[in-house]
Amino acid sequence: MKSEAAGSPILAEQNPTLYWVIVLSIAVAVVAIVLSFIIRKIVAWRKSASFIESRKKTFTTKKNINQIYRKASLTEGEARLLWHICKKNRAPNIVFLNMDAEAVEGLMKKQHGEMISRGARDDQIAELFSLTIKLERLREENAAISSSESLGEGQELIYKDREGINWTFVITKNSQQGIFLEIPKMFFNSDQKPALHSKFILTAIDIGNSAYSMQTRAVRYEEALDGKYILVTKSPCPLEPIRRRKYRRMDLHSPCIFTEIEMRAKKGDKTWGYAVLGENINGTIHDISAAGCSLSGMKDIMAGRYLLIKFQLGEQEMELTGIIISTTKNQEDGSTGYHVKFTDIQLSVKNHIHAHVYGYTKAKEEK
Repeated sequence: MKSEAAGSPILAEQNPTLYWVIVLSIAVAVVAIVLSFIIRKIVAWRKSASFIESRKKTFTTKKNINQIYRKASLTEGEARLLWHICKKNRAPNIVFLNMDAEAVEGLMKKQHGEMISRGARDDQIAELFSLTIKLERLREENAAISSSESLGEGQELIYKDREGINWTFVITKNSQQGIFLEIPKMFFNSDQKPALHSKFILTAIDIGNSAYSMQTRAVRYEEALDGKYILVTKSPCPLEPIRRRKYRRMDLHSPCIFTEIEMRAKKGDKTWGYAVLGENINGTIHDISAAGCSLSGMKDIMAGRYLLIKFQLGEQEMELTGIIISTTKNQEDGSTGYHVKFTDIQLSVKNHIHAHVYGYTKAKEEK
């Protein structure tokens, strides 16, 4: 008959091998418990506000640059440039600093000024702007919005009616009671407005470099005491990102002259020339980026046609060609709006536009 004491501590003492197996098992279990406790403490500490604040204050390291390199999809040249800028200026941890748009653009503006002073090549300046744009996109990705609750007073929303005409509404109030939109009187009196309690789509533009769409419902129309016409819609509503502009855009509202042209390839050359097809048209450029612009004038030209656009940007006379991507009709003054994509734009011109869009030329112009 087998002894009931098999595996007991007494038997373990009589069997040294079994004894040490038990001791080591207990020791391993204790170490595992202690390590688990320490790891949980470390993880909690690394998530604490005090630890994060301490990391923000440390100078940027190459490890931080590598983090941005991966997250923002930088080129090796852009990563080297970012390391040069941060090291030279003893910049705080760029991983956290990048969330401070003003601080980062201050570093980029300083670098741009130094590059201009020493006569840097156009491709070197273009690399700086490429880095700036990628940092900006990373910042916007981290700050993406998902609800109409984030839209503030003054935010413009676009509604496209059944005839394809765009109407601009402006938020005057955003609360749990609804989104209050100031709408044009002509729209208020038209049969193009959404029926009460019907669903419709609005587009929120110029939120950083992004645009969002939202489906909402018309709650009521009213005429305010101050003479404004109001559409109240359901709130809150989910926002869906619909596009991210390639480049930052700047409001301009400057006079311009434009004319329709035909693009023609130059013989034996890869560049393009053009032939003028129509007369000069006086218009207004409303905004601009290094990729294109929006302008308007009292002339109807179809989408897909090319324009030659002349205007002043800072101290430089600009003469750019572009293709009309889309058009809109302004029902109030009868003008036609054009969304234009620039074609055959030189690198130096693109840098000049970027410099104005980011405000790098203001100090020079104020002198």
